[in-house]
Amino acid sequence: MISSLVAWRSAAGRLAALAGAVTMFSVQPPVDWWLLAWLAPLPWLWLVARSTAAASTAPVSWRFLWLAGFLHWLATIHWLRLPHPATSIGWLLLSAYLACYLPLFLWLARRLVSRWGWPLVAAAPVAWMACEQLRGWLLGGFTFGRLGHTQWRWTELLQLADISGAVGLSGVVMLVASAVAGLLLQYLDARDGSCVRSRRSVIWPLLQLLVFCWPQLSTVAGGWQPPRCQLASRSMCFWCRGRSIPSSNTTPRRSLTSPGITMN
Repeated sequence: MISSLVAWRSAAGRLAALAGAVTMFSVQPPVDWWLLAWLAPLPWLWLVARSTAAASTAPVSWRFLWLAGFLHWLATIHWLRLPHPATSIGWLLLSAYLACYLPLFLWLARRLVSRWGWPLVAAAPVAWMACEQLRGWLLGGFTFGRLGHTQWRWTELLQLADISGAVGLSGVVMLVASAVAGLLLQYLDARDGSCVRSRRSVIWPLLQLLVFCWPQLSTVAGGWQPPRCQLASRSMCFWCRGRSIPSSNTTPRRSLTSPGITMN
C-alpha cells in the first residue's frame, strides 16, 4: 500500500514538472497567454512545497526536472532553428544549457524553505530572480523568455522596471504565483486563519507596487503612447526579400538601414 502511494506521488511529481513546462511555455510567444503568467509557475511551486511533506513522498529526480526544462526551452526558443538548418545544433545545445536552471530554481527554493525556514511566498521569488540574474550574466547572458517579459502590456506595472529591471518584474509575478500556491495548499490542509495572512501577503505588495508605479506615468511628457516600429532582419526573414515592408500612413515614418536590418 505504501509503495503504491509512493509510486503515485512520484508520478504526480513528474506530471507537475511537465505541466509546468507547458504552462510556462504558453505565456511566451507565439501562444502569448500573458495573464496566465500569474499562475503558470504553480506546478513547479507545488514541487517546491512537497519537499516538506512526509518522507514517503518520493522526490522527482533531477534528471527528470532537467528533461522538463529541456522540453520547455525547446518549445520556447523553437525559432532558433528557422534561419538555417545548422542553427538547429545551437537550438539543441542552448536548450540543454537553459534546462539546468529549472533544477537549480527548485533546489534553491527548497533550500530556503527547508533549511532556512523561509515561507514559500518569499523563497520562490528570491530563487527565481537569482536564476534569471545568473542566466542573464553567465556565459555572456541569455535574457530572452523572462517571466517579467510577459507583462509588457501592463503599462503601470512596467514602471517597476525603473528600479528593479525585468528581473524585478519576474519576481513580482512569481510572488503572486507563490502566494496563490500557498493559499491552495492551505485550503487543502484546512488550516484555519492562515489563508487570510497569505491573501494579505499577495494583495498588500501589489497595492504598494501600483501606488508607486501609477504616478510614474505622469513623468512622461505629453502622456505615454505605445511606440510604433517595425524591425526585420533580411538575413533571417526570407519572405521579405525583395518586398517592401508596409507602414502606417497616419504616423510619421523614420527609416534606419544597416547591413541586413531595416527599421521603419
